[in-house]
Amino acid sequence: MRFRYAFTIAAILAGLGIHGADAKMYIDANGKWTQKAPKNYTVNTRPIERQEVRYSGPEKPGTIIVDTAERRLYYILDDGKA
Repeated sequence: MRFRYAFTIAAILAGLGIHGADAKMYIDANGKWTQKAPKNYTVNTRPIERQEVRYSGPEKPGTIIVDTAERRLYYILDDGKA
């Protein structure tokens, strides 16, 4: 019975913790918290140009390789290219 009570309390507290996880930012200039992104915030939306590269791995043509270290996707083609 005690375990069920403790589990119920833990579930309620976990639910309250999720609600408090709203993304807020502290703006030092005015000393306030805000939920909106600053107007001078920009995202690099410049597209990365496609290029064909040599590939000599074991994957078959049609395979997509995700290289997280280089932040690149490789689509394997015929003739040792990607």
